Amino acid sequence: PHLKEIRFVGGEPFAHKGLYKLCSEIAETNPDMGVQICTNGSVFNKKVLKMCQENNLKLTMSVDTIIPEEYSQIRIGGNYDETFANVKKFAEHSNKVTLNATLMSINALNIDKLIAFAKENGFGFFINVYSRNGRSHTPDWSISTMSNDDRKTSISRLTALLSDKDYETYHIEIKKVIDLL
Repeated sequence: PHLKEIRFVGGEPFAHKGLYKLCSEIAETNPDMGVQICTNGSVFNKKVLKMCQENNLKLTMSVDTIIPEEYSQIRIGGNYDETFANVKKFAEHSNKVTLNATLMSINALNIDKLIAFAKENGFGFFINVYSRNGRSHTPDWSISTMSNDDRKTSISRLTALLSDKDYETYHIEIKKVIDLL
């Protein structure tokens, strides 16, 4: 009864059967407790809907990009249309949605579009930093592999968002991206 919030991160929490039982117990014993889940958005079924309805659910959705071609390269085996349909479902059925992206050379040029999507839908936005450590089997998407022209273009687009008052709630993350570039 004293716990105010619990977080489930790493892997895909909705793929773990124990999550549903635990959240059902939370709904019965402490329905006001915040339940934060970080998901890739690939799963939305009846069990997830029930969790959304019964729990004080706050979601962080790791989507990385709004561009289908980038998504298919980053999220190998992921389904762009299904994931973004699920983003809308989660927005309808949960208390808060935050989009999460890992800044990489493959998505940096269009990261402003993901921030705009977050703003248009009333979502929060958070940026992570890409690390090459442990990823020798994948392409090197470090920011250092970006061309100078692409960096300048991305910085210019992001700087324009900083001068737009509609983006004030996103300024900290936008500045973080600019600093990383």
